[in-house]
Amino acid sequence: MIKSSGTVCVVRSVAENGDLVVQAANATYGYTKANAKKYLSPLLDSCDCQCLTRETIELKNIISGKTLKQMQKEYGMAQGALSFRSRCTGKTTGIAFAVVGAALQHPATEIPYVDHHDSLTARENLYRAICMLIDKLGLKGLDVNKQKRTVIFYPFVEEKVSTDAALFAQFAMAEARQNKLTTAEMVDELETKAYKFFKDGKRIPGLLTVAQGRLLPEFNSEFSNYIAAWPASHQGTTSGYDAHNKANVNSWAKHMGADKDLHVLHFRHAITNEERLFFDPFELRGEDTRVHLGEWEGQQHGDLLDGINFIKQAGAVSFHNGLGYDALLLEKVFPEELKGFNWLEARGKGSYRPDIMPMRMTDTLVMSRMLNPDRRLPGPAYGMGLGHIGPHTIEAHGIRMGRYKPGHEDWSRLTDDMIHRVREDTAIGRDYLLWMLNNEWKEHMARGPNPRTGMTVSTAFRMESNVALEMSRQAERGFRIDVTKSIERVEELDKEIQATDAGFRPHMPMRLKSDPFRPTDAAQICAEAEEDCAKLGIFPLSVTDFGGVERKEQEYMEEHGEWPKPWSGKINEKSLEVWKKAEEAKGGKVPEWCLGGKGRGCRGILPAARSKELGISATQFYEIYKRWPNLDSDGEWRVPAIAISIGTSTFRMRHRVVVNIPSRGLYPLRDLFIASKGKKVLGCDGAGLELRVLAHFMNDPEYTEVVLHGDIHTHNQEKAGLPLRDMAKTFIYAFLYGSGDDNLAAVCGVSVKQMKEIRARFMAEIPQLARLIASVQAQGNAHGYLQAPDGHWGRIRKRDGKLLEHTMLNVLLQMTGSLCMKYSAVRAAMLMRKEGVGLDENGHPAFLANVHDEMQMEVNADEVMDVTYELPSSEWKEEEKRAYYDSEGRMWSAPHVVSGNAKTDPTIMVHRSYHRCGQIIAEAMTWAGEYLKMRIRMDGEYKIGDSWADTH
Repeated sequence: MIKSSGTVCVVRSVAENGDLVVQAANATYGYTKANAKKYLSPLLDSCDCQCLTRETIELKNIISGKTLKQMQKEYGMAQGALSFRSRCTGKTTGIAFAVVGAALQHPATEIPYVDHHDSLTARENLYRAICMLIDKLGLKGLDVNKQKRTVIFYPFVEEKVSTDAALFAQFAMAEARQNKLTTAEMVDELETKAYKFFKDGKRIPGLLTVAQGRLLPEFNSEFSNYIAAWPASHQGTTSGYDAHNKANVNSWAKHMGADKDLHVLHFRHAITNEERLFFDPFELRGEDTRVHLGEWEGQQHGDLLDGINFIKQAGAVSFHNGLGYDALLLEKVFPEELKGFNWLEARGKGSYRPDIMPMRMTDTLVMSRMLNPDRRLPGPAYGMGLGHIGPHTIEAHGIRMGRYKPGHEDWSRLTDDMIHRVREDTAIGRDYLLWMLNNEWKEHMARGPNPRTGMTVSTAFRMESNVALEMSRQAERGFRIDVTKSIERVEELDKEIQATDAGFRPHMPMRLKSDPFRPTDAAQICAEAEEDCAKLGIFPLSVTDFGGVERKEQEYMEEHGEWPKPWSGKINEKSLEVWKKAEEAKGGKVPEWCLGGKGRGCRGILPAARSKELGISATQFYEIYKRWPNLDSDGEWRVPAIAISIGTSTFRMRHRVVVNIPSRGLYPLRDLFIASKGKKVLGCDGAGLELRVLAHFMNDPEYTEVVLHGDIHTHNQEKAGLPLRDMAKTFIYAFLYGSGDDNLAAVCGVSVKQMKEIRARFMAEIPQLARLIASVQAQGNAHGYLQAPDGHWGRIRKRDGKLLEHTMLNVLLQMTGSLCMKYSAVRAAMLMRKEGVGLDENGHPAFLANVHDEMQMEVNADEVMDVTYELPSSEWKEEEKRAYYDSEGRMWSAPHVVSGNAKTDPTIMVHRSYHRCGQIIAEAMTWAGEYLKMRIRMDGEYKIGDSWADTH
């Protein structure tokens, strides 16, 4: 049997004079001619030479050094049978046999010989030979379509071969046509690909293309729908040579939220404005949708594959939202071509202008958000009815520059309108890039590096770009949800809400309810009264705006007191506000339990769940089957934990779908988010993030020591003179977030007067904090922004034209804390890729959620180690804080009690787990603190479990 070592020793090319040349894959595998003889001679000696193909005998002749006469005498074959030079002139079907035969791992004795047809071209002979060969060998051991449907592969050849043979042969010819290869060059290329194709039992990207005959339009296939003919395990794989293949691209495009095809790639040089346009030629586009492009037809610089190669060869490219959409989409459409391609590869000093484009890809959306998170929509947008578009979009910048983005809604096929649209997009995108580089980027660079770290905006942009790409992959991956438990939880909450509603209504103030009054009613009344008004000498009545219902209600209450009929309004934020005002007018107060958390709803998780296996959402499943999916029988359902990497002025993330999921309280919901089958959820938190950042800027050794090794909340309680530790915990976080005396008094349950005294005492007891606040406010008022440890600059927001001083400390702390977590994520992702741990099927870290100071990801369950041990209850408090490293240097998870009660039992059973990814993330948090030159050690601790509830 010819194994892989034999494969690399097969004849690789044919010289122009027709002589066979032994090339033992020197370039690829490093075999010398001596090695070729070493490996091939025993192989050929073991074959039944009566059945050897001609080129194999010729190869044996070359290796052994025997003449043709010696070969003829030894094998009893005529010299004419030994030599095929005169008939094939160096373009032989035999080479195809050797290559594909070796790739199929079949002995040479099974390779049939098919007579050369002089009436056919060399390529037609090669095509025909491959088809016959594959059918002869029967594709043994491969998971292929068992129907063995047949096709006629050329009108001048009568034979029929199996679908799989035709597909592979078409691939061979299409590959040659695409790359303009000679037959010998194509055989050279096919060796490696054929071997991988059949050895792994996998399809080569490109077979889907030729299955529909798009690269060989003369191919008349009897099956046009490849989905029916291909194994289920390989359906949905997008072709690398037919990127606009509708059935395939749509399966991904719909998942990305855009039911569109990929038809065209357009590029515009940032400096010279030179354009490059790539789309497939007319004859290769889908027959059911293609239209002639007029003057554009045939004027492109290449097909879509050429466009991908253009990206790979370019020194740098700029996309708008490239890291949030284009990069992931192109990787799905061109998996082989972009395999291992690093979109964010650093550009060194030798490259052109690495100071303004430090990476291979520049995402102008990330750049816009980083340079000005509070960017506003241009005023004319509102007058155009476009007040809903984002301020960082291409459309918004087109309005700024007076070049309006053209509308285009039909993405089902390539048209000249679509080409016009993409050309305008790149024109506006180019201007957006240059506008930011020449203004805000230059302004950031002019401010200089951080004096402590030496980092500039370029460092910050590289980090933000990496985070944006990781968060895009995270959202695409999704967090698995327990759909069955979700439904049960909804039913429980419905009952609770109904009970709360029933108890709520008797306490609500009265509200007058009437039929809605429409402007048309006013017009009708005026029309009817017009005649009487004329008789009385009153000017004609006209319809005007009328006051809001809330104002009329308030006027009624002020004159008449309580409403005369029961409450009939909705229980929402607006009605609660009316109730609060009514109670305040009487000197009363709305019960705390009625208020809840303002605007902190958890909506749409179950409807947002998607099944990648079925390719539909849970809502679509419900519409089809009239029920919600079941956890056990309907596969895995995942919700995207969308994280906009720069969502606030302090560079914290803004989340969608998976938002404000409570971990504690009456109804914690994190147990709804579970691990995939065969996986565990691993979560890592930044330990005491806000207070460690505060300690860094205070630079107070005493405070730092308490934060690291003491009880900081008890310390703050004593300094502020508060009665309870929990009150001190509430106080310090509200204080750091910029709360005034009124709000601090409310959250701590004291009067405003008392809070003023508490605040004054706290500031007096911690003078370093008072000095920090004074310094921050001085810098903020002087510049309007504050400098982060790296190249970020946090803007101070204004109200009525004045800078908000009370927010300045909060801006500094939140900004720095978010950057610590982001640098940690980038570092952890880099190490996971380097070590090959915690990766998904595409080789990327399997992050599930990244929320404030925590990261959640999936790891293989069989890689997790566990230990349970007994501990005296008196040691639990110390054990809970202790980071445990074993003798091999492995950092174990934070402990948790699995049995016993530390308050009542003498001993308890404690459990810890270990996975390399947990240690990587935790140590990445420490590294981030050191990288940003924080004055205090930053730490992380991780937990492992079956759901998010177990890890946070």
